[in-house]
Amino acid sequence: MSQAASRLGFSGLTFESCDLYFVSGCSDEVDAQRLAQSLISEPFGPQVAVTFVDPKEETATSSELVVEVARRAGVTDRVAFQMQESAARLGLDVRIATGSAHRILGATHLDDSAVSELVERILCNPVVEIWDRSRVSPGFVPTSSDGAQSRVETVALRGLSDVQLSQLNRQRGLALDHSELLVVQQWFANEGRDPTDAEIETIAQTWSEHCSHKTFTARITTTGGDEIAPLLRQLRDCTRTINAPFVVSAFDGNAGIVRFGDSHALAIKAETHNHPSAVEPFGGANTGVGGVVRDVLAAPAIPVALTDVLCFGPANTRPDQLPRGVLHPEMIREGVVAGVADYGNKIGVPTVAGAVLYDEGYIANPLVFCGCVGRVLRGYDAIGEPRVGDQIVVIGGATGRDGIK
Repeated sequence: MSQAASRLGFSGLTFESCDLYFVSGCSDEVDAQRLAQSLISEPFGPQVAVTFVDPKEETATSSELVVEVARRAGVTDRVAFQMQESAARLGLDVRIATGSAHRILGATHLDDSAVSELVERILCNPVVEIWDRSRVSPGFVPTSSDGAQSRVETVALRGLSDVQLSQLNRQRGLALDHSELLVVQQWFANEGRDPTDAEIETIAQTWSEHCSHKTFTARITTTGGDEIAPLLRQLRDCTRTINAPFVVSAFDGNAGIVRFGDSHALAIKAETHNHPSAVEPFGGANTGVGGVVRDVLAAPAIPVALTDVLCFGPANTRPDQLPRGVLHPEMIREGVVAGVADYGNKIGVPTVAGAVLYDEGYIANPLVFCGCVGRVLRGYDAIGEPRVGDQIVVIGGATGRDGIK
């Protein structure tokens, strides 16, 4: 951290950091110690200290800079989620959140603006995290006793003017083109009702570049005025024209299937998770790996190997070279590498090939290519059409408000 701070122009700083576990609903010291010793403490690990804090109590001012960081409410906190389940098995009905604390030595001369830049460049990703001096208010993982919040909101859409549609688009972060908004508006007008928030968000998600690949399906007009086939159609046509004998399936399922020798078939899938990784590096890369593993499983095949090609801005990028709101390449690299490793390690699938490239062109838009190779199960190398009576199996944890888990 000291080196990263120095590259940002903050020299002479020393960082002392520790993990934080926020627990709400545990007022008994015996239970608190039991929770800490059972779920956090390790025989040869770092020391664990338990402190009771009154949230209404004002924090004392200090001559040294101490910063606490925690996830925003609704952002997936997998460690806290698992700890909360384990605490329930111990008979403790508590709410848990995780975070970190950082004592920054040699920073007392920094003004508020400099402290904010330092923290948000190195210690905290403002998109998914919050921070405060001395004490932060974390977003706790909901408990089973909280109950489902099934509030449905109706979004007024019919009758909106072009200007009002644009305002709605920005306010809700729909990222739809104006022509698409008009189509949605007309459809619900024909239905005689306005959409719910779930409906409008679902349309925005499924019509996004990430899900519908607008670039690959868009009409292309040459400089001479001629219209040529969209990129995706060109790829399909080329594949059919080449008609490689080892290709079993392409463009039909979630992953391509190729023959490997006389008795084996492999499912192969690769995709990019660029913008998600730029916004939240760990989660973006983590779900990128998860996506290709899911697609190979759906072939169906057994995942046996992962690949990744990662493209970042130079690690020595100066702060004044960063566009507003862009994370430093070092912070992106650290999160992406951790996210890729985390998913593969958790499920026991090794990363066997890849590359890391650096260029100034990747400062604001890193490229994160995630790939997976799987061994196709015998008898499943031909994909059939869905039929009435097919079973649908949903596997995985509940989805959080951030859409990750």
